[in-house]
Amino acid sequence: MNETGLCSELSVSAGREVLAHGARAIVSYSESEVKLRLCDMTLSVKGCDLTMKSYFGGVVRVSGRITGLDFEA
Repeated sequence: MNETGLCSELSVSAGREVLAHGARAIVSYSESEVKLRLCDMTLSVKGCDLTMKSYFGGVVRVSGRITGLDFEA
């Protein structure tokens, strides 16, 4: 948990979609990596043909062939 009492929540669906709650910023975006600043960590979604399907109200939906997730405090 961070200083505001919020934390991030992630859902992964069959290696094809990541739903991230608590997004504060899009750090970088390409077809092979989407890097997000969440409220309590930085998340890198790695894969092929990645697209951001939505970014609304702190919720980001990334779709494509997901091969890995990296977390940084």
